[in-house]
Amino acid sequence: MKPSRSPSSNTPSQASQNTAGGLAAAMRLPLIAGGLWVILSLVMIFAFPGEPRTAFDGLRFMVAVLVIILPLGLIGLAVLLSRIAEVVATPTAPLVPAAAETRAPRPAAAPARKADVEDVPPMPAIAMPAATSRAPAQPRQPAHESAPPAPEVQPLSRAQMVRALNFPDSAEDYAGFEALSNALTHPRARAVVQSAQDILTLLSQDGLYMDDMRPYAADPGAWRAFAASQRGAVLESIGRFPDESALSRAAARLKADAIFRDTAQHFLRNFDQMFRDFENGASDDDLQLMAETRSARAFVLIGRAAGSFG
Repeated sequence: MKPSRSPSSNTPSQASQNTAGGLAAAMRLPLIAGGLWVILSLVMIFAFPGEPRTAFDGLRFMVAVLVIILPLGLIGLAVLLSRIAEVVATPTAPLVPAAAETRAPRPAAAPARKADVEDVPPMPAIAMPAATSRAPAQPRQPAHESAPPAPEVQPLSRAQMVRALNFPDSAEDYAGFEALSNALTHPRARAVVQSAQDILTLLSQDGLYMDDMRPYAADPGAWRAFAASQRGAVLESIGRFPDESALSRAAARLKADAIFRDTAQHFLRNFDQMFRDFENGASDDDLQLMAETRSARAFVLIGRAAGSFG
C-alpha cells in the first residue's frame, strides 16, 4: 500500500502556474517604479535646463543618460536575482512530500506463520566419504590450529640489551639498529627503551647530552648492591659526575616541570626493574658495559638528582 499524498501538495504543473503568477506580480512593481523614474528624470532635465548653452555639452549629456539608465539597470538586476532565487527554489517544492514519505515509518513485516515455517524443506545432508578402515575417526581440528604459527620472538641477550639502551651511534650503526629492533619486540625491554628515549629527549632540551655526561666508573659491587635494594653509603660510587652543575640543573627541572618529573619517575621505575633482571647472572664486565650506556647515564643523573640512591 502506497502512502497517500497530502491534499495540499502541488503537482509540477500547478507549481509552474503559481511561479508564473508570482513572477507577473513581482514584475509589476519594478516596471511602475522604472516608468516613474524615467518620467521624473525627463521632467527634471527639460523643465530645469539651467543656463542656456550654445555648444553641445557632452559631459552634461552623459550625466543625464546615467541618471536615467543606471537606476533602471539596478531595478532590472534586482528583478533578475529574485527570478533566479524563485527558479532555484521551485524544483525543491515537489520533493518535500516525497521526503516526508521516506521519513514516514514503514509498517512492520507480518510474522511468518507456523505453517510457512514447516513448509520449508529441510537442508539436504552432506554426503561424507566412506571410511576406508575401521580405525576410529580422528577429532576435527579447530580452524585456528591449522593457521601458520606466529614467528617466534628471538631471545634478547645481554649484549643486545646493552646496545639497545645505548641507542645507535649513527645511521650506519646497523648492529645498533638491529639490537634496538629486537628489543622492541619484547614488552619489558620495549617499555624501558621507550621511557629512556623520552627522558633523553627532555634532557637534551636543557642542553644535557649523555655523550657529554661521563660519570666516574662505579664498582660492580655497588651495582649489585643496588639490584639487591640496598641504599646508603654502599651506593656512593654510583652517579658521581666531574661536573656537578648537571645534577643541579636536573634537580631544578624535576622541581619545576611536572611533565619532566612524571617522565623521569616512569623511566626510573622501568630501568630499575630491567636492571634487577639484567644483574641476575651477569658478569662484572656486563655491568660495566650497561653502566656506560646513554640510558644508564641518564638513570644515574636523574636518580642522583632525585635522591634515589639514598
